[in-house]
Amino acid sequence: MSAVHDILREEYTRLEKLKDQYCKELESLPKGTISRKKIRNHEYYYLAYRSKDKVKFDYLGKKDAPRLREINSKLGRRKEIEGKLKQVNKSIKEIGKSLRGRK
Repeated sequence: MSAVHDILREEYTRLEKLKDQYCKELESLPKGTISRKKIRNHEYYYLAYRSKDKVKFDYLGKKDAPRLREINSKLGRRKEIEGKLKQVNKSIKEIGKSLRGRK
């Protein structure tokens, strides 16, 4: 039983470190969604995000702007990391239950 406990404790420690890495990476990635506004037959793109109680819009450019592609890829990465973080948190909770507080 001790070997299983040691393996679970190692996995718990590994997942905690992974969680910290994901949280640090999320801090560096932008929040929000890309919003498109059409003005006089021209499309303009904005990054819409919440700041405190207000929704803010940062101008990204027209359809083929390099900044738009960059932000879009970062938002995709953010979504991917959030999914992984959710799974890691679920695993941490399950292993924590198995260890019964003996971490």
